[in-house]
Amino acid sequence: FANEAARQKLIEQMTDIQAFCFTQRPPKKVFAPIGGESKAALKTSEKRLSRFVAPEPVVKEKLIVPKQHYDAMVLPPKRKQPEPRSVPSDETDTDRELRHRDGVANEIVTTETDYIRDLGVLIGLYLMPLRVEFSQLLTEYDMQLLFKNIEVIFEVSKALLEKLEAEIVKPPREQMLGALFLSMIEEFAKYKTYCTNRTISEELVQQLLKDNLRFVEFVEEVHKLPESHSLPFGSFVMAPFQRIFRYPLLLKELLRSTPSDWPDYPNIVKALEELNFIVKGANDTIRTADTMAKVLELQNSLSGISDSPQLRHLHKQVLIKDQKIRIDAIKSYSAHLYLFKEVILITKPKGNKQQKRFAVPVDRCYVFEKNPAK
Repeated sequence: FANEAARQKLIEQMTDIQAFCFTQRPPKKVFAPIGGESKAALKTSEKRLSRFVAPEPVVKEKLIVPKQHYDAMVLPPKRKQPEPRSVPSDETDTDRELRHRDGVANEIVTTETDYIRDLGVLIGLYLMPLRVEFSQLLTEYDMQLLFKNIEVIFEVSKALLEKLEAEIVKPPREQMLGALFLSMIEEFAKYKTYCTNRTISEELVQQLLKDNLRFVEFVEEVHKLPESHSLPFGSFVMAPFQRIFRYPLLLKELLRSTPSDWPDYPNIVKALEELNFIVKGANDTIRTADTMAKVLELQNSLSGISDSPQLRHLHKQVLIKDQKIRIDAIKSYSAHLYLFKEVILITKPKGNKQQKRFAVPVDRCYVFEKNPAK
């Protein structure tokens, strides 16, 4: 070197070059064999350099739940329970019944208010964002299965609450709560649509919360909002099922504390009969849908039925009952018995499948009564 200054300058330049190589790693295509250098040697060079290159931080986009749909909804304010009727020192049994009736009537209005607010969460914070901003999270089929006609149910409940609030301010004897429920029987029948596939809806919620990570993130963000009251998504989905089954219980309690000579008494009796009929229909709908789901699941998992056209179309059969049984043979094993209207099917689990063991047409079966004494 000409002098010490030139030497120091060269060292600084080499240091800069070394720092550049360590911190600014070139892309892989730069590492190509040159002049007979082996690929293995180049890979070794890549690994050495990679130790000095800090990985780029992964920035996860925060999911923000839009609230404009919820804010645009007209929801009733949370209702405060009115002061209970004062208890006189000489309270009679009739006074006690009327005081109890006041409590039941107010419970109907208060719980209906809370229920509508829960429907507001289900529609405004779950359904609408999943339909608009996050439409890629769920399939159209899943959306229909989860929410069905929930917006129709919401309107039914709003109309009911409006009428309840108009009645509850009247003197107890003039309140026509039974007539009110009776006038809305056709509206309550719309719950039947929502009650379809209840079990499948519950299972779908659990499956989505297990497998769909982006949906889980969405649900967790909604759960953090104060409007959700820390309730899980499933509780909002199940709320309409629970409400339609609670109406007859509330009316039954109202009937019990309403004097039989009051004008609304026969209306309460009739409304209770009609609501029980609707609830029974909803139960039958749930049972039929659940049974069909069970049959379709069986049909999809059934093996060894190529020689039986009847078993290849199980969805056309009526399942009466099914239960686990034990077959006592040379080698005992657990099995499952399905009693259809036209055939008796016995299957044996085999992995994720159900293997057909026996299938006998019902019209070829005989019933023998076994005498325990012999």
